Amino acid sequence: MPKDLFSVKLERYKIAIGNFDWDSFECEASKALQLKLNTGIHLDEGIKMLVEKTEELGIEEFKGAENVLYGLDSEGFPHLKHLSVVNSSEMKCIIKSMGSAPHKAFPVLESLKLSSLTVLEKICDGQLKTASFSRLRTIQVRWCDRLKNLFSVSIAKNLYQLQQISVKWCENIKEIVVKEEGKEDNVVEFRQLRSLELEDLPELKSSYSMEETPSLRGQGGSVSTTNMVPLFNRKVIFPVIKELVLRSMNSIGKLWDDQLLTDVMFFGFQMLTILSVYSCHKLKYVFTSSMVKSFVQLKTLDVGNCEEMEKVIAVSAEKERNNIMVFPKLDSLHLYDLPNLKRFCCGINPIEFPVLRRLEIEKCPVLSTFHCDSSTNDGKSNNSISMGHNLRIDVPHCLFNDKVVFPVIKELVLESMSSIEKLWDDQLPVAEMSFGFQNFTVLEVLRCHKLKYVCTSSIVKSFVQLKTLYVGNCEEMEEVIAISAEEERNNIMVFPKLDILFLFNLPNLKRFCCGINSIEFPFLRNFSISRCPILSTLHCDSSTGVGNEARKSSSSSSSISIPKYLFDEKVFLFFSF
Repeated sequence: MPKDLFSVKLERYKIAIGNFDWDSFECEASKALQLKLNTGIHLDEGIKMLVEKTEELGIEEFKGAENVLYGLDSEGFPHLKHLSVVNSSEMKCIIKSMGSAPHKAFPVLESLKLSSLTVLEKICDGQLKTASFSRLRTIQVRWCDRLKNLFSVSIAKNLYQLQQISVKWCENIKEIVVKEEGKEDNVVEFRQLRSLELEDLPELKSSYSMEETPSLRGQGGSVSTTNMVPLFNRKVIFPVIKELVLRSMNSIGKLWDDQLLTDVMFFGFQMLTILSVYSCHKLKYVFTSSMVKSFVQLKTLDVGNCEEMEKVIAVSAEKERNNIMVFPKLDSLHLYDLPNLKRFCCGINPIEFPVLRRLEIEKCPVLSTFHCDSSTNDGKSNNSISMGHNLRIDVPHCLFNDKVVFPVIKELVLESMSSIEKLWDDQLPVAEMSFGFQNFTVLEVLRCHKLKYVCTSSIVKSFVQLKTLYVGNCEEMEEVIAISAEEERNNIMVFPKLDILFLFNLPNLKRFCCGINSIEFPFLRNFSISRCPILSTLHCDSSTGVGNEARKSSSSSSSISIPKYLFDEKVFLFFSF
């Protein structure tokens, strides 16, 4: 390579040295350099000059040095804004400060990406000046199996502008911040951090290395007493965090320190908009009832594939049972693949979701009710769960009772819910239900094998916005709409905006509905019935007499006339082909 190939006068450049895919070379800065150094670090003066001046640097297969700082630029990269280091089997740290005096490194660095550094043990080794990393905004770490933590306390407390932390697939990370030996146990505040994503970190137990302490001792259905280290404690503060994503964190027993839940300043619950918890198998709950009042901005809550989880909200103290729980801005709630989930929450008063639009519950086989009332009676009931200390929780037959408030819900998806027998309480008048039937646009009921029907005729008149109805793979379902009261048989049922109706794999479905008057689908465009072997008619007439052509119902004196054709004159379909 010619010695004078690279001029000191270069003001803008995008240079790749090594075997790179040029099309994948994306850069943000005006001076970008990619190096694939698989033959050692003996760089000529021209390349060293580029390294010193570059604003964006990508390094792959770095050989011949154990750290970036003195392998490439002993001046500490004063102009570098973006650094990516991948695929190195020799690099043990990114920065190694030589001597006893602190060094300055990466004073203007904004993003740091580390991936597949198989022997990386530390990001920083040694003392650094305060200005080091002071402008860092994002850090991403992937597949660094020897790395045990991200920052020491002395480095972390200077990360004033850090906004995003994402760490995935690192086998030995134990904490985010580690205390330095012989130094004071200081509090670290990530005052600008908005997003924290942790995934598949089997050894991580806490954001800050601490000794295990017992959690708050609860009574009855409150939080149990176990020796567990919380992931978040008062040593590391996230006052403005907006997004928290935890996946495959199997060493975590609980997320927050129960004794600090009244101190909302140590964690920005009041700013959190997205909370996702997935494959955290030791968690028995996500948060406690005392925390709910702090979730004033939470918009999305996803909880899934947590094997030991029994409830999403645990009662943190006996007095909390009397509080109304409100999620004022929650828009989407998704619960899925929770084999031991028994309920979302319990308490005497309601739980409210005033703006929730979409609710999905999937693969929760033992969940029979969303909300349980709690009482302290000594008697036993077939519909109650013993919680100890003479406390029992009454379990209603229906998934949603009058204590669950969804006034504007639009989409409800239920799948693989093998314990629910009814969706709504038949005994309650529709006017007293706190469920926004009038806003429903999508209703999907799949693999709910104990359900004998989806809803009652009294609810149908509220489905003025329903556009999509899917019902399938429900083994015991006999009808989609059941007559809720004798007087309802005389009402005309209308689905004014239903556009899609799919009924499939319902081995015991006998009819869609029955009644004296008609059922109308004025807007239906897509209608499918498949694998419903005993369905002989969509609509049955019903009367209280015994007709010669009527087949009597075994459960009442009423008889239902079953015609021999699928559609009769009581079914109004306005297809447009």
